[in-house]
Amino acid sequence: MKEKVRNRAIYILILVSFMICLLTNSVYADAGTIEYGGKVTYGESTVGLFHVDGRIAFCMDHAKKTPGNGTPIAEKSVYTDPNVIKCLYYGWEGPSQWGGFNGNSSYGIVATTLAINHYVNGGMSTVAKDFISFIDSATVPKEDLNFSTTNFTATVQGDKQITNSATISGSEGISLRFSIPEDVTIVCENKGWNRTGGIVEIVNGDIIHFEAPLTKTGNWTSEQIPNSYEWNAILSRTYDDNLQRIVRLGEKDPGTYTSFSINFVGLGALEVYKTDGETGASIENIEFTITGPNGYRSTRTTDANRLF
Repeated sequence: MKEKVRNRAIYILILVSFMICLLTNSVYADAGTIEYGGKVTYGESTVGLFHVDGRIAFCMDHAKKTPGNGTPIAEKSVYTDPNVIKCLYYGWEGPSQWGGFNGNSSYGIVATTLAINHYVNGGMSTVAKDFISFIDSATVPKEDLNFSTTNFTATVQGDKQITNSATISGSEGISLRFSIPEDVTIVCENKGWNRTGGIVEIVNGDIIHFEAPLTKTGNWTSEQIPNSYEWNAILSRTYDDNLQRIVRLGEKDPGTYTSFSINFVGLGALEVYKTDGETGASIENIEFTITGPNGYRSTRTTDANRLF
């Protein structure tokens, strides 16, 4: 009996260990690994060249040991320190790379790394002092797009309604995406395209207006549309706390939202009766032509009930 209990306990221990192993391996696989490309030296300072998720990354803790190539990542998390985000955005290979690097990759990689370390761990680096001075005065990166007007008013023009125009202005590389009703058409005047209903996408420089049939009435307001984006950073931590943490520029998160409204023309109703002046009987098949502003013209015929 004791032997059976002991064997069962061993079996359970092995099973638990196996499951822990599988779980650990899945964490490794999901988080990926750190790519280490060797040392980079500028002046008297040397740092590591890293890539995570195929994008350039920088060590955050200069005094710690360097993780080797293929080091598993234990965890990735969003890092929101504005100074670190500025270092990545304006740093080497960032979207708005600082001109002071003068195209020197060694200077750019070393200065970006040491500036990040400065803001996280303190201390000043001679190599990075000019870049740090720039970062101190730089704004937190933000991209936005806006309508020149968010209030569109339709007027009758011929056989349809047409609104006033709006210009889209702001940052390149982002867009405004939103849905419009199935019976409403958006027209991009300066690029010559249009779309009726569904999801549309407009960018910086587009000049737009909306069109709709005469039967469209009332006021319509769009959903909340993301119109500004703020960058974040992605921090990669290894399973060994003695190794440097690695950080790269992350994704753009929506910061603010906008919306717009369209006020369509309110149309009235018209009934035309044609009767015999003596008997009062309805007269059918009488043709009428109705005209209105902006060239509106419609020809109708009375029915058996004397109206159309």
